[in-house]
Amino acid sequence: MINKTIKNDPEVIASAVEQGILIYTTGSWTVAIAKNDAIKYADKGVHLSSIDSGGFISQLDNEEIILSHGEAKITLENNAANAIIELIHTAENEIWL
Repeated sequence: MINKTIKNDPEVIASAVEQGILIYTTGSWTVAIAKNDAIKYADKGVHLSSIDSGGFISQLDNEEIILSHGEAKITLENNAANAIIELIHTAENEIWL
């Protein structure tokens, strides 16, 4: 397992495990994303799209990113979204070979 505490956002912790990514937000949500979906989201990166499309969705009216996966929606700061994307790429090379 690889853990990553998001700098400047102590309320978001992400972990990579054999099955995928777990994202914890204190006092709020835990979202599990299967590795194939996580890789797809990371490869698309932060983008403009419908919230329903899944992945890291940029909001034009502010600097927040919505991580959308199924019914789950987590609001992240840009640095947190990028750190989770980096974690997914690391897991792809170190865990999900």
